[in-house]
Amino acid sequence: SGVANLKIQNVLFDQNFANNAGSSIDACGSLEIVDSAFRGGRSSSSFSGAAVSRGICLEQDYSNLPVVVRRSDFSQNRTGLGIVGGYGAQPNVLGRVSIIDSTFQNNTLRALDLANAGDLTIEGSTFSGNGPWDRINDATRCIDHDLNCENGGAIFDRTGSGQFRISGSSFVRNFALDYGGAIDRLGSRRCVNGQDECNPTRTPSNRFDIILDSVIFDGNRSHRGAAISIARTDAFPGF
Repeated sequence: SGVANLKIQNVLFDQNFANNAGSSIDACGSLEIVDSAFRGGRSSSSFSGAAVSRGICLEQDYSNLPVVVRRSDFSQNRTGLGIVGGYGAQPNVLGRVSIIDSTFQNNTLRALDLANAGDLTIEGSTFSGNGPWDRINDATRCIDHDLNCENGGAIFDRTGSGQFRISGSSFVRNFALDYGGAIDRLGSRRCVNGQDECNPTRTPSNRFDIILDSVIFDGNRSHRGAAISIARTDAFPGF
């Protein structure tokens, strides 16, 4: 598909299904969602099986195009929002994802699934009850130590490609089988500078990976890092 900019406003998406990416929306380009709801979306895809998927465009690198979600609700989806950066993204080009005054509740894999998504800003939002609890059928069942579902009950960042800034938000009763009951940033990997797998150069060593301001973590559970798990890198050997 080609690059296209999309705005969704005052729309309800309910009980939609897709065999691959995006049970309700599979977008390619900038994306803005305002005053909308996504409920009960299902997909057979383990990674991009989101109610909304900002996917991969083969025509060009669009990693710097923004994704903005305002005053919207994602509930009881397989994954609420999945974001993949552009194909062939430049190493130091960061995207921008903003989640503002929104709710992610009881999504049965996780709330946000990010890959090469860049900088993430979350303000005034609630993440509750997300994680591999409610199994719909065998096709959506999480298996212990399956990388697609063991980490990040609320947010799973697969590539560590930017900075998280979270303020005035809450993470309540989210769950992961292994790393990061609420948030995981590559918790299952030991990243080494120079290895493309973990993209360590995406976040300069003089920046913090996660900045929290007035954030509540309550009742989150996992095997490692009930609230937050951050990957080990040789830039931050203390983790």
